[in-house]
Amino acid sequence: MSQDPSRSARDAFLELYLEDLRRDRLGELATYQARFPGFEADIAAEWALLEDEGEPASEDPDLAAAGAAGDVREAGEARRLGQYRILEELGRGGQAVVFLAVDERLGRRVALKVLRGSAFDMEDSDALHRFRREAEVSARLDHPGICSVYEAGEAEGLPFIAMRYVEGETLARKILRSRDTDLDDHSLVLSLAGAGGDPVTEVVDLVGRCARALHFAHEQGLVHRDVKPGNVIVTGDGEPVLCDFGLARVEAEEHGLTGSGVLMGTPYYMAPEQVRGEAARVDRRSDVWALGVTLYECLTLQRPFEAASREALYHQILLTEPRPLRSLAPRLSRDLQVIVEKAMAKEPDRRYATALQLAEDLRRVLDREPIVARPAGPLLRTWRWAQRRPAVASLSLLLLLVLCGGLLVMTAKNRELADRVAEFTELADMRRVDETIRRLDALPAWRPDHAPALAALLVDARALVARLPVHRGRLARLDARGGELGDVDAWQRTALVDLIAKLEDFERRQFALLADRLARVRDLAHGPLDPDGPAWRAAVARVGAAGGRYGGLAIPAWGDLVPLGPDPSSGLEEFAVHGTGDPPRRDASGRLAPTGAMAVVLVLVPGGPTRIGSRLPDDEHPVGTALVDALGLDNEHPPQDLVLAPYYLSKFELSQGQWLRMTRENPSGYPAGTTKEERSFDLRQPVDTVNWHLATEKLRVYGLDLPTEAQWEHGARGGTTTPWWFGEDPAGAAACGNVVDRSFLARHPLPLAPDAVEWGLDDGYELPAPIGSFRANPFGLFDVVGNLGELCRDEALLYRHRARPGDGLRLPPVAVPADDRANVVIRGGDNASQVRDARSAARAVVTSWTATHTMGLRPARRLAP
Repeated sequence: MSQDPSRSARDAFLELYLEDLRRDRLGELATYQARFPGFEADIAAEWALLEDEGEPASEDPDLAAAGAAGDVREAGEARRLGQYRILEELGRGGQAVVFLAVDERLGRRVALKVLRGSAFDMEDSDALHRFRREAEVSARLDHPGICSVYEAGEAEGLPFIAMRYVEGETLARKILRSRDTDLDDHSLVLSLAGAGGDPVTEVVDLVGRCARALHFAHEQGLVHRDVKPGNVIVTGDGEPVLCDFGLARVEAEEHGLTGSGVLMGTPYYMAPEQVRGEAARVDRRSDVWALGVTLYECLTLQRPFEAASREALYHQILLTEPRPLRSLAPRLSRDLQVIVEKAMAKEPDRRYATALQLAEDLRRVLDREPIVARPAGPLLRTWRWAQRRPAVASLSLLLLLVLCGGLLVMTAKNRELADRVAEFTELADMRRVDETIRRLDALPAWRPDHAPALAALLVDARALVARLPVHRGRLARLDARGGELGDVDAWQRTALVDLIAKLEDFERRQFALLADRLARVRDLAHGPLDPDGPAWRAAVARVGAAGGRYGGLAIPAWGDLVPLGPDPSSGLEEFAVHGTGDPPRRDASGRLAPTGAMAVVLVLVPGGPTRIGSRLPDDEHPVGTALVDALGLDNEHPPQDLVLAPYYLSKFELSQGQWLRMTRENPSGYPAGTTKEERSFDLRQPVDTVNWHLATEKLRVYGLDLPTEAQWEHGARGGTTTPWWFGEDPAGAAACGNVVDRSFLARHPLPLAPDAVEWGLDDGYELPAPIGSFRANPFGLFDVVGNLGELCRDEALLYRHRARPGDGLRLPPVAVPADDRANVVIRGGDNASQVRDARSAARAVVTSWTATHTMGLRPARRLAP
């Protein structure tokens, strides 16, 4: 059978189009129609499908050329459409022209999208329906990351949409420009205003913000269906704005214009279910796919799927896997590759269920946190390969069965060898124990939806513990032989001893911890906490009061936070973290009395403009001026102006009782129940000897983290600008913190004349004091002066490195994986510090693996889950 001539013309046009696209020489529609006489209508239809490819037509890289405008009336020198005065043309497609215009009623500039006459000659044309649909669905969206619609209507017989004018450049144009740049890292050069940071970090941050905007649209019930670089405008400030909802569909409605079998979208970015024309399966996960393709293209400057014909392109999308991200850009992290692979999984159920989940994993990459996504295992990769190559897979399976049959025959002839293999296989329980602990620490204990996963993990843990008698029996049989053991048996005995000890420790600590966490998440799922209950409603009302401490802040309810009401002195709201201890109690005066069994208490710290760091006094800045500190060091200069989002910060240093409840272990150098230098220690003692890696790993399970340096200093100052929150006079430390004092010097003489002598300090503690032993600062935080040095989340960097807006995290020029992090910062000084080293701005540096009895931690949490 001969091929359809119109189909041949379309394929030839597509091949020519793609070649011209790659060579940046794309011409006018009429030029291509002239190349295929007799098939002008077919070429126009194909062009309409390609019009939103996000590649250059004449001047704009995001709209395909469509001939002269000729649709807007000339009026002297000025062109007008109704109340809109046209300033210039921004771009054009096969169906619409976009102008920069001024709304003369309101005096504001708008992007005016006008449907071309040829596109709506018929009242019931699909183009006209889609144009009206775009106006309808876009009007529902009010988000800074989405191009909003001001007005839609008809003037001079032309349908139009007046949209927010976003001044910037599309992501597609940036990709094109970057392809022409000689880049060592193969990633997109965003050229964000004033960014000057790592390009990969900027790309990940930008796509993460796109994902959050897309999630907002999804939550309003809309599926975009045409997410791509050409539909993302990057403003001069580096903010991405998602636009063009012309193909958007309301999830709850019937498919209308785009029924089954009709392909809607831009081919390069279409998910497999779109390519197959399965309109019923196109949902928010299809947009996640397109955003994954966009991220891939930004990071490698190559599309994951590209072919000379449409059929070949669709074949790639359906049946082949793109080149791994790191094979094109080796400097990219493995986590980024896993994220892209999950976003672009062929099966929708294996992708991120929401764009927010994708955004959160991208945030975790930026914050050097473990991502939730996991790489496909060998079984899944084999299954996918078998689906794509059924014939080859069948032959391979047959060969495998033959080989397995031979192996069974050999095994049957050598039972002794089989038994020995079984013995060594059981030693793999050592790896299974480690894997179980890793899985346990990867499941947040503040997420009720993790209850099934924790329950399944508990089943696996029980199976591991149940094999303890088997391992003990094998060890007993080896010991019963007596005499010299061979090398293999001696190795096996050593391995069994280690395995039994590890399983016994697992049974004693991790097994109980797993049961605790399962009970906690089930408790969160079924009560007693109620985010809609009276306690939360009262807290939300107080925080949201216009004239209150928080300026009308709207706080989302964490499901594991128990509102405790405001502190009577600071007026700030306080919350207990469920599952980290017993419910805190206020005394008759409304103050909290810390106990060894008390849960972690978080203070909701107001955000806003803040200053951190210090400067030395000079003629322009005498002593007494804000942040002037005669004791300041070079690593505190110059002062930094930041804007912080509100956040939660622990009222106390983390106690040994809380750490025990959270981890079932106590690494402290002064553990509860011991006595040292005539002092008995109890669970109110702050936990110490915890390194940065262990702290971040264990806190994350409970939705907590270490504070950034900016958050710590903002909280420690409590709104003050003096060297210590209590003022300029170091003598005030005696009542406000635990530093080197006379009691310390009585047991630990120092060779140099210390501050304690000069300023007459005597706080009564030569070792770390129980939490809450001194006065609280204006934010109601205890022990921010001395006691234990408190770990911060940041890598140790000078203040010339920029701090991220929102949380103030200081970012290195090149992202470093958390495990490779060398130095981190501790703040606040400790009981063995001079008072000058416990100033609000003082910074000390340790390696990320350092753990001493003078180091502790103060948990923090972001505002929203």
